[in-house]
Amino acid sequence: MIKAKKILVRASNWVGDVVMATPVFRCIRENFADSHITLLIKRNLIKR
Repeated sequence: MIKAKKILVRASNWVGDVVMATPVFRCIRENFADSHITLLIKRNLIKR
């Protein structure tokens, strides 16, 4: 198992792709619970 302290995840540029990738984001969080995870995503894809 990899022990990463910081993880950067680059998200897709399309809304549908980001939605489809949501389970992947959850899986990363579950497997790296002690890591600092940053999601790099375009501003227009963030729900406000």
